[in-house]
Amino acid sequence: MTIHVVLPAFNEARSLPNLLDRFSALPAETRSSLRVVVVDDGSTDDTATLARNHNQGLTVTVVSHE
Repeated sequence: MTIHVVLPAFNEARSLPNLLDRFSALPAETRSSLRVVVVDDGSTDDTATLARNHNQGLTVTVVSHE
């Protein structure tokens, strides 16, 4: 089973890393089933970049809207 988590985001550079870290802290068997999609809705901060660069055992996809 795959668990999809869709996170709408607008200027969330301060809070997004903490949230993604919390998902990364889940047990490996849960984390391996998890797919996170960050929908960046035209952020003017580093939201999309931070989401793309998060590489702590999660599959993170970023969809950017201008």
